[in-house]
Amino acid sequence: GTPGRFAAAPISIQDKLLGFWVLASYTEEETKRLSAIYEEQWDVASTISELVYNHELLYAERENLRIANKRLEDALSRERVLKIALNGMLRKNREPEKSEIDDFMRQTGEYLKLSAIYFFVPKGFDSKELTLYATWKKEPEQKAVNDESQLLYELEQSEAAILHPILLSDEMFGKLFFVSEENRVWEQQELMFSRTIAHIIQGIVEVIIGESKLRRTNNQLIETYNNFNVGIFIRDALSGKVLFSNAKMNEMIGRDFTGGDSRMILTDLHDRFDGLGGIRKPFITKEKITNWRRYIQCFDAIMDITEMQIEWLHGEPASLIILRKANDL
Repeated sequence: GTPGRFAAAPISIQDKLLGFWVLASYTEEETKRLSAIYEEQWDVASTISELVYNHELLYAERENLRIANKRLEDALSRERVLKIALNGMLRKNREPEKSEIDDFMRQTGEYLKLSAIYFFVPKGFDSKELTLYATWKKEPEQKAVNDESQLLYELEQSEAAILHPILLSDEMFGKLFFVSEENRVWEQQELMFSRTIAHIIQGIVEVIIGESKLRRTNNQLIETYNNFNVGIFIRDALSGKVLFSNAKMNEMIGRDFTGGDSRMILTDLHDRFDGLGGIRKPFITKEKITNWRRYIQCFDAIMDITEMQIEWLHGEPASLIILRKANDL
């Protein structure tokens, strides 16, 4: 037979096979080298599969958060009268706080001349039972209402009330009650205004929950990086600042590399290596991947390097760098 051989490592995401990374040899010497690096090929394929999965998950959560912010901004633009009440609530990269919902409800209650506003949310993630999350009362000495049964009693004593459902992903999440002790007939503009208020609060809740999910996803991503036994760091695409370095990278460099300057290890990879024949093409997703080998002075060793173009946390352009010592073959 011929001396040539093939070695294939699977690329998969959550047990879904996307393809194979195939290496080929054509001579006896290349076949020996292929046999020596076969296990490392599988390790790298597994690492890349895990990284791509986590970044796709992060992208999905970030997209949900972007949509939630857009819905919130649209609702605010329809109600200019609320501009003062919500001043600063939509500053970028800042999560709304519950105190802002409380203040927003106070100004809404005063504007509509209500006696109280109650906002109920689920007690837990999968719970159907609702609990009071935020409230505003015209008279602070009014009796406290902590659950729906107490609220129903208070509604029986009131002259007028409006209920708006708060939806998340088109499913019931909570309930927003507007209560008036005065005998009144709600005008159409008041009903429309209260509905807008409900949409705004719904948007705020979507942003809060979206930020929480994004933080959890980011923490899972960082935990995954720290479990890899290769040096990994994320650097800002423009400044070169290290945005994150995993435990193995910190061990390799002898200190926490996060916040440092990546140029102490690598110069600009794209400018320096564009003409040297490195792989630069779409790989699984739209991210660009470059692989090469070079001597790095601070490690006094020849290193295998993988660079993947990614978006970090809130969408900043960045590069993921994987470093490992080259095997002597």
